[in-house]
Amino acid sequence: MRTSSYVLRPRLYRGLVAPPNVIEDLSRFRNDGVFVNAPTWVGLPGGIWVNNYVAASSQYINCGTADSLINISPCISVLAWVKADPPAATQSVASKFDDNLQQRSWDLGASAGGGLLSGFISDDGTVGGHCKSYYSSIVVYDGSWHQVGMVFDAGTFELVVDGAFDPTPTKTIDDAITTIYYSNTATCLGTALHIGAPMWEYDGQSLITQIANYAMTAAQVWDKFNSQRGWFGV
Repeated sequence: MRTSSYVLRPRLYRGLVAPPNVIEDLSRFRNDGVFVNAPTWVGLPGGIWVNNYVAASSQYINCGTADSLINISPCISVLAWVKADPPAATQSVASKFDDNLQQRSWDLGASAGGGLLSGFISDDGTVGGHCKSYYSSIVVYDGSWHQVGMVFDAGTFELVVDGAFDPTPTKTIDDAITTIYYSNTATCLGTALHIGAPMWEYDGQSLITQIANYAMTAAQVWDKFNSQRGWFGV
């Protein structure tokens, strides 16, 4: 029986010296992330280091295909802090998603135009009849720091904006699914994939705070936001 826990909980880097080009996972699964095409670190005034991605350079972080990242159904929580301008094209902040190989499991990102948060879950790796695709009612890609995320709880899907579940998301596709597809594609930060190559590359700054194999409650989401907001001056 699986124990509910974090499956990716990157180390928070502080100090004057830039961190090494690796994501050190502090969860018990040690799903460390490998930098691809050299995303960089940016230091914030409070001493926190965050990842900076340039979409034109196809920069992202590959956290691998360990079973702890694949066998995550029927619940997932993904939370991140982002700072980016409204994108002209679809972008991905974190994902387990390969568009061409029918390995679509989940994706947290940005809609094309308007600066809205996007969230996606599939139960069979495809789209039609087998997924949920939501957009936030609140602009989050506006050049300022925001906490974003998504929570899927065996059928119930929520988008997270600044410590709360979005009460009125746009449900573009809202199929009646209760599981998450067992995709063998890599979990990536800063991109989704297309035949293993980067697609929907993120352009901005981000700090992934956690991916968990359980559904966080509204109170837990708020606690995370409230304990971290000071890092970003929010």
